[in-house]
Amino acid sequence: MILDGGLILMHGGAMALVTSSIIAGLLRHNPRLFLKHFPDKLRATQPPLSKRETVVGTLLGLPLFAALVGFPVWSALEFAGTGADALSIWSHAFLVGMTANLVDWLVLDELCLGVGKPRWALPPGATWAEALPFEHGRHFADFLKGVILFAVVAALAVGIVMLVRPASSAGVV
Repeated sequence: MILDGGLILMHGGAMALVTSSIIAGLLRHNPRLFLKHFPDKLRATQPPLSKRETVVGTLLGLPLFAALVGFPVWSALEFAGTGADALSIWSHAFLVGMTANLVDWLVLDELCLGVGKPRWALPPGATWAEALPFEHGRHFADFLKGVILFAVVAALAVGIVMLVRPASSAGVV
């Protein structure tokens, strides 16, 4: 198995920058779009998402979805040009996604929200008193969901690489 740590960090860092910017922008635009991620106590004070909020959230979430899938797949295609085998390609795509997943958990969730507690990250009318205590376990559970997500995305990336280039050059004989 071969890995290119520099390429993983470069592509993973770019992915983290793009996905974090999208998430922060959506949160800043309308924190209610992330209502299901808030503590139960705070959610109980908020009305359900309106139809408009649901539609807008879905439409604005499409670029995030594209980045979450597109970056690891694009990076795997780039890395596959080195003649890497399927396991190396899967590991590469997985680690690119995990770089962004770690940044989301540690920087956005734990540092920005958990420590910084910006007022703009709360739904209108909500206070941090309703959002406390900060649920570290919930954010870690979301990180673990990201591990599963990127394992699947990495498998998808390997499949795409195998479709795009001949089997003999994909490390599969």
